[in-house]
Amino acid sequence: PDIGLGEPLELVGVFAVMNEDRTHAITAIPWDSVTRIAIRRVNRLPKECPESGWSHPPLMRSDESSQLAPPWGTDPFCQEANRSIDDLIQRYAGKLSSAVALASLVRLRLGSIFNLLDDICIETCPRCPDPCCLHASPWFDFRDLIFLHLNALAPPVSQPIEVMNATCRYFSPRGCTLTRISRPWICTWYLCSVQTANLNNRRSNQKKGIIFTINEIKAFRKEMEEAFVRVIA
Repeated sequence: PDIGLGEPLELVGVFAVMNEDRTHAITAIPWDSVTRIAIRRVNRLPKECPESGWSHPPLMRSDESSQLAPPWGTDPFCQEANRSIDDLIQRYAGKLSSAVALASLVRLRLGSIFNLLDDICIETCPRCPDPCCLHASPWFDFRDLIFLHLNALAPPVSQPIEVMNATCRYFSPRGCTLTRISRPWICTWYLCSVQTANLNNRRSNQKKGIIFTINEIKAFRKEMEEAFVRVIA
């Protein structure tokens, strides 16, 4: 049957992703254009796909946690993800102008809030007895990776963690060893309760400004991903 996506259903793969507002984005990709598929957060394998039938291990539950491992958690998988994105950008270089422009906008907006975030960090993190970075489970998601590639920024060699409950490999006693622009997005927008209180005590225009910019960045990142997928699909 035709589902109104331009191709008969049996000729396309249909993928749904939940947006931040809990609506769903549905993408239909012709099977003959697919070279690899990665699926995250699968609680159990379908009966049709026993573990013994996979050519390499799928994402598995870690021994340390009941949570799934982060996507591309091992170095080889992370590097393969980066190579795949780089190959796609080279292949479709002439058609990705919209995605590149949106990635540039994200970078510009990020730069506009870094000074304030650094000030908040300097006033809170050094005195923190229990840094969030020791307990957080951050990783680079697809939007993070394409943002770095589209801006010609060095992609990560490794995910911050390989398994849940691990300590971020980029944490050091002097703070994050990654530059702000190279960190996962969650590491930028997340503020702990102490940092939030610090922000609330600042001028109202600073608080309103950073909230507005963070929402802008979220929207631009979503549009960037959609523009990228439209081209490669």
